Formats: sequence, C-alpha cells, structure tokens
Amino acid sequence: MSAVLPCVEVVAEAGGCSVLIPGLPIAVDGDTVGDATLEMIDALREYARDWHEYLRDAPNHRENRDLVQMIDHSDDDQLRNWIIGSSRDLKAVPAVGVGGIGRGRDAGDLG
Repeated sequence: MSAVLPCVEVVAEAGGCSVLIPGLPIAVDGDTVGDATLEMIDALREYARDWHEYLRDAPNHRENRDLVQMIDHSDDDQLRNWIIGSSRDLKAVPAVGVGGIGRGRDAGDLG
C-alpha cells in the first residue's frame, strides 16, 4: 500500500522559481527550478529533523509521518524526482506513493 503524500507545487515566476507544499510550512525560492529544488531538498531534510525532535507530537504535524518517512528513506535524487515529477509546464506536481519514488522523469529531461 502506498503512502498518501502531499502535492508539491513548482511555480515559475518572473526572476525565479518557488517550490512549496501547501498546508505545510515548507516553501523556498530560487533563481532557477534547479536552485529552488535544491533548496526544497534542504528544507525537507530540516523539516524531517524538526519532526523527529518535536513536531511529531504537535497535532498539526502528527499526520505527516508518511512524508517524514519518505524523506528519511530517500536520497537527494529521489527527492528531486518527487519534487519535479513529470511536469514540464511547472504547474502543481502531484506527489507519488513511496513505491514510486525515483521513477519520475530525470531532471535532465525537463528541457
């Protein structure tokens, strides 16, 4: 059974790119999609550390266990593929179940 993960939104803006996860306090900006994606990977890792330390007991974060487990068990390439997914037009990028991590389009294919 796949975990239900939140959607990641990748939004191209004038002069940069934003990546965010609606409903969570995780949002980053970068000059490019690649820069913003690297920032998001760092933000996800920080969120997972904070979750383990104190957020897991907070009512508004307790339900994010599946997301934290996915972060803990993914390398940076797998997280990048989850963030970018198969979206070429930089709209909302649907998240995939844990079993699908790493099967997304390679970032080099995003053209």
